[in-house]
Amino acid sequence: MSSRLLSLLIWAAVAASAFYWGLRLLVKPIPVPGQALVASVAAPLGGDLSRLLGTPPAQPLAAAAPADSRFKLIGVVAPRAGQASGLALISVDGKPARALAVGREVEPGLRLLAVTQRQADLGAAIGAASLTLVLPMLAEANRGRPGEMPALSSQRPPMLRAPFTSTAAVSPGVSPPAEAPADGAGPNPAKR
Repeated sequence: MSSRLLSLLIWAAVAASAFYWGLRLLVKPIPVPGQALVASVAAPLGGDLSRLLGTPPAQPLAAAAPADSRFKLIGVVAPRAGQASGLALISVDGKPARALAVGREVEPGLRLLAVTQRQADLGAAIGAASLTLVLPMLAEANRGRPGEMPALSSQRPPMLRAPFTSTAAVSPGVSPPAEAPADGAGPNPAKR
């Protein structure tokens, strides 16, 4: 039984192959129109493939911006007294800030050396700070004198009270309760 099935599958594959190649050989291709022109092949670009392979492009050091303008201290987590740890939020070249611990590299060759209450020291080796970043001063709160009320830029409209509306369902045959007038004088004479 299995030999017959295997034989059937082999002959079906041979028939399918013969049909496919018969169509490929016997069908005539569509002729090319007489006015068609051969497209010229452009010469391949001879660019540098180092970036494609993962090597970052070399940047000249002379054209680099000054270090003071490249780094911006956004915030610090100062260490407790007697500890050498701490974190600094530093933005490099206007990119989003990164949280860096003391001893971590800010960029190749430049490490975060120390963090204090309002500044972070950067340098190449421990103990040799080459750049100090300082947090900008916070703006003073806008305060008035004691007993003085701040001036309002515009008058607010008086508060309007919306009439009370009941959300309870009213059963058929029962009239809803009469609304009280705004002055509190009694039932509304128009509802009588």
